[in-house]
Amino acid sequence: MIENVYTESYVIYPHDVDFTKHIKATQVLARLLTSAGLDSEEKNSGVDAMHQDGCTWVLSRIGIEIEKQPYLFDTITTQTWVESNTKLINTRNFLLTLPNNEVAIRATSYWSMIDMNSRKVLNLETNKWVANFPVIPTPAGIDAPARVADVKEGTTFQHTIAYNDMDYNLHANSVRYLQWVLDTYALEQFTQQQLQRIDINYQHESYFGSAVNIVKQENDGEHIFSIKNEEGTTLCKIKLLWKSKAE
Repeated sequence: MIENVYTESYVIYPHDVDFTKHIKATQVLARLLTSAGLDSEEKNSGVDAMHQDGCTWVLSRIGIEIEKQPYLFDTITTQTWVESNTKLINTRNFLLTLPNNEVAIRATSYWSMIDMNSRKVLNLETNKWVANFPVIPTPAGIDAPARVADVKEGTTFQHTIAYNDMDYNLHANSVRYLQWVLDTYALEQFTQQQLQRIDINYQHESYFGSAVNIVKQENDGEHIFSIKNEEGTTLCKIKLLWKSKAE
């Protein structure tokens, strides 16, 4: 266990798992982002306080590696901490461990802070909110979040953003983009293959009622997606690395 980091434990319940009884990748992402939010609340830098000050955190990239899939009713412990700050990028890491302290999931992420009115990126080196987070220069043990290539052509799926996609900012929730791409697969993908790594690049916000196109390109075990709005602007790019469950 890393010292002086935010830590929370969570039981995996039936709504967190798929038909294999292992935690869904979307729930992994949700738990990571929830722990980041709870860490902020504990440090008096939560959503409400920052919104009153006219600013908010924005997730730009995240990379997740799944070493072992937690199972139904497992108790998992999530640790999260800020590894570093530059003028524009806050690097936040995560470890998700099982009861025997075995690391199941590693993740690292890049965040920026924006002014909610001007939409301009704020300087993190002089920001009062960032000062509430101690910097713990310990890496998560995985590669940095990848810059995912944009998919120009491929198999295309459509989705219209609805109520259950929305977050408290009235944008599509960060987890939903991953859900949309995973919903393009047949069930056999999840019985025969296991996710090894997820890289997500968030680029633009999307809104209620908007139609999006999910463009998918497969190359062996590496699958790349671009989620685009009706004007063709790329909103989010996702790369999934799969491996055979027989390996």
